[in-house]
Amino acid sequence: MKKFYFLAAMASVALASCVNEESVDYGLQESNKAIVFNSPVVSGMSRAVPGEQPVEGKYSINENFRVYACWSNGDYDAVNSKWTVAGGDLYMDNVEVTYDATVGGWSSDAVNGGQIYYWPKTGKLTFAAYSPADVNSFIPTYDKTGLKVNAFTVAEDVANQYDFMFSDRSYNRTESKNELTPDANHTGGSYKGVDILFHHALSSIQFVAKTDEAYGNTKINITGIEIQNAYEKANFAEGMTDAASVQPKSTAAWSGWSSEKNYTIYNDAIGQNLVDNADYAKVGTTALLIPQDLNHSDAKNITVKIDYTIQNGSGPVLPQTASFVVGNGNYTESGALTGTHQKWQMGYRYTYRIIIGLNKIYFSPEVDLWKEVAITPDLTI
Repeated sequence: MKKFYFLAAMASVALASCVNEESVDYGLQESNKAIVFNSPVVSGMSRAVPGEQPVEGKYSINENFRVYACWSNGDYDAVNSKWTVAGGDLYMDNVEVTYDATVGGWSSDAVNGGQIYYWPKTGKLTFAAYSPADVNSFIPTYDKTGLKVNAFTVAEDVANQYDFMFSDRSYNRTESKNELTPDANHTGGSYKGVDILFHHALSSIQFVAKTDEAYGNTKINITGIEIQNAYEKANFAEGMTDAASVQPKSTAAWSGWSSEKNYTIYNDAIGQNLVDNADYAKVGTTALLIPQDLNHSDAKNITVKIDYTIQNGSGPVLPQTASFVVGNGNYTESGALTGTHQKWQMGYRYTYRIIIGLNKIYFSPEVDLWKEVAITPDLTI
């Protein structure tokens, strides 16, 4: 009898970034100092697909993001500030910024057809941003409560998914606080950009595998991994809570989940050979999926199906299949049992570790570079 065990681990990731931006003609006297962004800092490793950062600690220079800025005469007024053109406070509206080699940061005029935004001589600016900039699969809106996206849809082709991120607000910024260069081309001196902190809005799912022990004359190949019945569509709201005496805080959340899909992580007829008793090897492509309950209300619970083959010596290649319900089992944090593994959460990377033996297979999920989580064995076949 073959046995299958599965554990999961998660890690929370935040991305810190420093921002540079342009200024629009706002009916105010502007300074001659352009708004620009320093290179954003990424606090955790992300996947090298469009929009997800490939280098630990750095935001990719090949990626663009978009910025909003709200003007206020004094400090930001959480109750009365208006992030709308009609309200007269919106200084930058969904402005794209791209890497500008002349400043080693991000600027709006470096974008093809973009313009420079200058700091106003009076008042203060409060900034917010999201990434990536070139997303055409959703239309974002921004107001006092933060970023909103209705019917956000994850691409069914995992290779075409991207790392959707939203930022904290950077409050009450002025040119004097940023030491910006004095000319329109951002050259001639150093600058300190507007600070932006990015957060992952999605969950990251990946798989690694190994054999249980060295089997000598036996070859084990993984030929397929598929995540089944995961929601592809939901609504995102940053949920900034305004109050008269304190700056708003984010309560970001997803809602309105719909449309279950299957996501192919790996598919190859020959398969990936697992070297006898070697360390874990990554299998397939990392998925970026909508945070959600793993056990759905319609009973179509999220399941992972694994196809593999076993060949003893020169004998026949025998196809094998194993499935497990992801939401079954418990997870541990720092060695202590903390609860059932029932959700994919925002900003967590779940690494499901697959251990295959001739008479048993273990699934050992963990979260790396985010918040460590392990899941106890949950499936015996």
